[in-house]
Formats: sequence, structure tokens, C-alpha cells
Amino acid sequence: MNKNDFRVQFPLWNIALFVILIIFTYGAVYCADMLFNDFTGAFRLENGRVVPNLELLRVFSIILGAVLLILFFISYFIRIRRHNKLHLNQKLNAFTLLTPNEFLEDDEMFNQVTRNATKKVYSFYSQMLPLIVVIMLFPIDRYIFIVIIFLTLIIQNALYYREIRHYIEE
Repeated sequence: MNKNDFRVQFPLWNIALFVILIIFTYGAVYCADMLFNDFTGAFRLENGRVVPNLELLRVFSIILGAVLLILFFISYFIRIRRHNKLHLNQKLNAFTLLTPNEFLEDDEMFNQVTRNATKKVYSFYSQMLPLIVVIMLFPIDRYIFIVIIFLTLIIQNALYYREIRHYIEE
């Protein structure tokens, strides 16, 4: 196993997905707000004409995010397919709910490395979750809460990747 193994790189793919979702949700939250508020403020009167009152950056972010999501998932499925063709004994599922693909349990040593990385992530969450709860007590825009959750997931994957990568490089 080396640093180019897809299972080692899997947290990096998760990080890329979360960054794309941050971009996408910037526009999605705006659209949801308009939808749930009966499109109040979606139009304005200008020189006797009704014109759309759209925030172009948010509209652009949802379009860009959707395009990036499509490109990401195409690349992701191609990469999984290539990995499964090259590693017949270590096939990965595209979507898993029970055991994440990044868990390396080929032998006892990788099992221990995975356990150590998971322990660090657990410690991170035990500190971060109470902080997130405190932040949510403040009247901040919903999008900020979403970004905080995505940043937590990004840091979690970075911690996990760093621990696994540290072992692979030794």
C-alpha cells in the first residue's frame, strides 16, 4: 500500500466534496429562503416594470456548485471503478453507511493505524461538538452554521488523512 492507494486518498475526496457542498449550499440556502417565504422580495418594481431581485453571486454559486458536483461524482465513480478493476480483493462500494471506505484493515498494523486515526477524530469531535452547540445559541445566518458543520467534517477528514499518511510515509 502506498500514498496513491485510493483508500488512503479517500479523505481528500471527502474534503473536495465538502468544499463543493459549501459552494452549492450558499445558493441553496438562498433558494430555500425564497421558497419558504413565498418568494417575498424576489421581485422589485423598477421604472414601472417588475424585475427579478436576484442576488447573482448566490445564483452563480448554486449553478457552479451543481456543475462541480456533477464533475466530482463523474470523477469519483471513474476512480472507484478503476480501483476495483486493479484491486479485485479490495473492492470499494460507491456509497457505504456502515464501514467507511477509508478504514484500512488489511492487516493488524493497518487496523491499529485506523484505530489511532479514529481515536484522534473522536477526540476532535468531543471538543468541537459542544463548541458548535454554543455557537448555535447566537442569532447567526443558517448558512454560517452549515459552513461550520462542513468545516468540522473537513478538519475530521484532514486529521484522519494526516494520521494515515504519516504511517504510509514511514
